[in-house]
Order: sequence, then structure tokens, then C-alpha cells
Amino acid sequence: MGISKKIDSKKGFSLLELILVLLILAVVMASVFSTLAVGQKAFDAELANSQAQENCRYAIDRISEIVQTAGNNPQNIVALNNLNFVRLYDSFNPTTFTGSPSTGKTIPVTLCGGTTGNPCPMGKSLQLFSDFDGDGATTTEVGSTTAGTMIFSANVITSENVVIYLDTATGLVNLYNFNPAQGQTLPGGGTAPAQGSLTRSIPIAEFVTDLQFVVDSVQNQVTISVTARSNRAVAIETLYEKRFRYASLVSVVKLRNR
Repeated sequence: MGISKKIDSKKGFSLLELILVLLILAVVMASVFSTLAVGQKAFDAELANSQAQENCRYAIDRISEIVQTAGNNPQNIVALNNLNFVRLYDSFNPTTFTGSPSTGKTIPVTLCGGTTGNPCPMGKSLQLFSDFDGDGATTTEVGSTTAGTMIFSANVITSENVVIYLDTATGLVNLYNFNPAQGQTLPGGGTAPAQGSLTRSIPIAEFVTDLQFVVDSVQNQVTISVTARSNRAVAIETLYEKRFRYASLVSVVKLRNR
């Protein structure tokens, strides 16, 4: 009788086969993760673009709203006629004020635009005058305030004399309030701080990198140009290089109150 030999049908993979499988898996996984990384980078870039557009649009809408209040003049104050209710500066730093709007070079708003052939003046900061309460002066803080808080805690567009300016160090667009006069009693209690106090300024927009105003005295309008960045830097060119995304918008505000 012959001797039968049992054959094991559960033969395992050889070492070479395991190595080949692992190599294939490594290539597949590398491809998957590379695709994911590219997709994540594209998503981050588009999110940054959206943030920049949103920040820019918010800033220009807020500034335009405030500029539209300029020149409210029911008492027909001579000082507010002929576009004297706006004043341009090439820079603005409220902490250097000693009581008069003299910081930065004043840029005269002369006859320009339309068919005059004269270029219209451009500035980084814009001062606005109004007479909201119709008392014949531009020295009132119309809104109510609370003692110990910022001047504009109630409403940021009720002062009759403000400056819109960009703090390039922080990327904040601020509104500086000249009213009420130093030491004047506030409606909510307490007294107004001195000119140059940062409590006279509040931010109205953030992540702004450039702000410019152009005043056209013939068309009776202010052109506002804003450039804003994304909230954070994102990888764009390479996985390791991060940059901010930027957006720019222009708004033309017709000064209808005049």
C-alpha cells in the first residue's frame, strides 16, 4: 500500500509578495493624501478669498453709510456750504491732537472733476461735518452715552464732527469723534475726555490694508477705495508658504444732503 501525502491548502504569502503589496498600498495612500492636501489647500484659498471679499464689502458699506451723513445742514450754515463739510488729510493720528484737527497734511477740496479738467484731491482720511440737530453748529454729540465708556457707545454716526481714518498698524478703520468738547458733561454722566484721547475713537471695520478718499466738488460726490485682507494667511503657492488673500472695492457716494 502506498503512503499518501497530505497537501496544506493554507499556504501563506511569501515575504516578497508582502513587500510588493505594501509598496502598492504606499503608492495608493501617497496619491490619496496628496489629493487631499491639494483639495484642502484649494478650500483654504477659496475661504480666504471669501473672507477678504466679506471684510472689504463690510468696510466699504460701513464707511459709505457714514459718509452719506456729511453735510446735513438744515440751518444752512455757511461753513458747511460748497463742500466745506468734508476735509481731506494725507494721514491721521488722534494721539497727537492738542485740540485742533491739524495732524497730517490738510488737502484742500478745490473745484475739480466734471469738465473742469482739474484732478480731484485724494486723501487717506476724511473729516465730516454735519448739523443733525439743526442748532446752527457742528459741535453736538447727538446720541446718548454712558459714563466710563467710549464716546460712540450708543450710535457711531450721530456726532456732527468726525474723522474716518485707517490705523495701518492694526488694520482697523476708526471713527474719531471731536464732539463734545473736553470736559463737557456727557448725557450718561461723566465728562468728555481731552482731544487726542483714544477713547474718542472706535473701530468700525477690521482687516483693512488701504483706504483712500477722492472728493469731486463738481459731481458732489466722494469716491471711497478700500483694500482688505483675509482673516488669516493660507498656503497658496506651496504647502509651506502662507499668504493673505486681498480684495479691493470702490464705492461712489453721492452727497445727497447737499
